[in-house]
Amino acid sequence: MYQNLLAQFGNPFERVEKALSALNRGHGVIVTDDEQRENEGDLLFATESLIETQMNMLNRILTV
Repeated sequence: MYQNLLAQFGNPFERVEKALSALNRGHGVIVTDDEQRENEGDLLFATESLIETQMNMLNRILTV
């Protein structure tokens, strides 16, 4: 099921390219591990393009 959800975003190489492109444009990306492993995700931003609203969102999420 997990792979079916990811298929809409392309193959693994395309997903990495899209993530790098998003980071270069100042967007955040969610990186997840395998559902058979820890099944968790991390929200990433490039620090050189991080804006105040993104930092505030991360602060709210991380202080819960």
